[in-house]
Formats: sequence, structure tokens, C-alpha cells
Amino acid sequence: MSPEKKGELPTGYIWRECSSIKAKFPMPQDWFFKAETAPGTQGFFMTREPIHGESFIKQLGEVSLKTTRPEGYLKTGLAINVLPDFYRRTKRSPAAVARNFMNNPPKEMMPTSQFTRFKDGPLITLRRFFRSEALIVMGRKMDPTNYYIEFTAKELTGTMYNILFETPSEKWQEDAAIARIMIENRVLDKSL
Repeated sequence: MSPEKKGELPTGYIWRECSSIKAKFPMPQDWFFKAETAPGTQGFFMTREPIHGESFIKQLGEVSLKTTRPEGYLKTGLAINVLPDFYRRTKRSPAAVARNFMNNPPKEMMPTSQFTRFKDGPLITLRRFFRSEALIVMGRKMDPTNYYIEFTAKELTGTMYNILFETPSEKWQEDAAIARIMIENRVLDKSL
């Protein structure tokens, strides 16, 4: 049974509350946390490495996301971007944008799995694993990286959640379990 159903987490994890979005995420207890707000986006970062400096905006496909470390994001961790009123601001359905990303990812992102889709009350969630060999961020080529990406749409409010776990590919074998715990057991607000 998932931790959100039992309220329990695996040893070494704590619940990290993100009260401004009425959500909580499992986080390894020795990791670092940072919350940021920008016009139209609330960003939360849970990282293995300390988070220094300011975040910046990164374009990933047709979605702009807040990230950390201009020299190449965080190395290992979870980035959560919440875009309230996404539909009102863009005239694009959050679920349609999610489907488009999963079906037509940016050319630098190679899918390594089929995507999964499920509905939980008003939430429509799509998840998929990716690998990138040649991602370029702010003009710098990044090392090979693995990702576990979730898009969740709350169509009735026009809100889009993007949850992205990333780690260097050489660490994926050990970090895949962390990615699954953090993403698959997250708790998002289902109220309208």
C-alpha cells in the first residue's frame, strides 16, 4: 500500500509539506528543500546537494519551468512546478499540454518507457521515464541524465503540476527507487 494511504513512509524519509499548494511529498530526511515563487509559478526543490543561488527559467518543450543551478539544474532531486490558472493564462488545456509532452517530448529527451495515465478524482496524471544524452542548458552541455517526469492536470481549475526527478545516468540504478517513492506517493490537493 502506498504511504499516502497508510500515512507511513519508508525508513529515512519524511513528509515535506508544501502548504501553499496543499500538497506533501516524501523526501529523504537528509536532503535539502527550497520553495520559490515567480509570476504564474510556484517552485519547490528537494535535492541531495545543497541549493545555492537563485533559480532560473528553463524551457522544456512548450512548458517554462523554474530550476536551480544555472550551471546545470540540481544534480539529483525533485523539482515541482505548479502553474495555477494555466488554462486562463495560455488558453491551453493542462491535460492537452501533458499529453503532447508525453507523446512528443523535446528532441533531447528520449523516452525509456511507455507513459502511464490515470485519473484520481479531478486530477489527470501522466508519468514517463526519460534519458537525455545531450541536453544543453544555458549554452552548457550536460552529462547524461535520467528523469522521471509527471504532469498532473486539474482541469476544473486549469492548474498544471509538473514534477520532475532527475539524476546523473550513472546513478540511476540506485536513484530510481528514490524517484518512485517521491513521485508515486506524493499527495496533491483534490479539492475544487
